Amino acid sequence: MNTLLHLSFRNMDHAASIERLVRDRLESLERLDARLVSCHATIEAMPHPGAPASHFHVTLALTLPGCELIVSRGSKDEHDATDALTAVRRAFDTLTRQLEEHHAKALATPH
Repeated sequence: MNTLLHLSFRNMDHAASIERLVRDRLESLERLDARLVSCHATIEAMPHPGAPASHFHVTLALTLPGCELIVSRGSKDEHDATDALTAVRRAFDTLTRQLEEHHAKALATPH
């Protein structure tokens, strides 16, 4: 993996399984675009009073030359954000779609 990764956990301990998932998904994005510069990933536990489990909010910021793609997904977006791995997967699914759309627009734009 050549892309610089900044991974932060808020209101929760570092989780090796989440880090491994983030690194794997970032490697997949690198196969789509080798020009990726950096990725900032923040996984935040959002405890809700009276709820049996925390919800998770995931923010991803992917930097390319001349462009930054940002995804922010969390409990307001989906009912099952009580699983951190699911929240991370869905955020990366959205980021992958954004990167594909970015490429489609770049190809459609005459140089």
